[in-house]
Amino acid sequence: MHLLLRQLLYEVSQHHVLIMGDFNYPDIDWETLAATDRASTDAKLFVECLMDNFYTQQVTQPTRGTAVLDLVITSEPDMADELLVVEGLGSSEHSMLL
Repeated sequence: MHLLLRQLLYEVSQHHVLIMGDFNYPDIDWETLAATDRASTDAKLFVECLMDNFYTQQVTQPTRGTAVLDLVITSEPDMADELLVVEGLGSSEHSMLL
């Protein structure tokens, strides 16, 4: 599945893009946009894809435990500003993004 996502991100990189979801990449440091040494090959390729296409990942606070798993990826940094991470809904282990 992640291969298809990377292909899609390359294909639409010349358009306005906003993609949100739970990407499950706990081994990516989103402040430095770098995969850690223990990151999977898929995670490293995902970071490379974002950098190659000048995408911005907007979520800066953990969304599950200490990890940033729920992402908002945009082709323009100002497309999604003032994101808030708030307590999860019901029994969800993930925080909500507003």
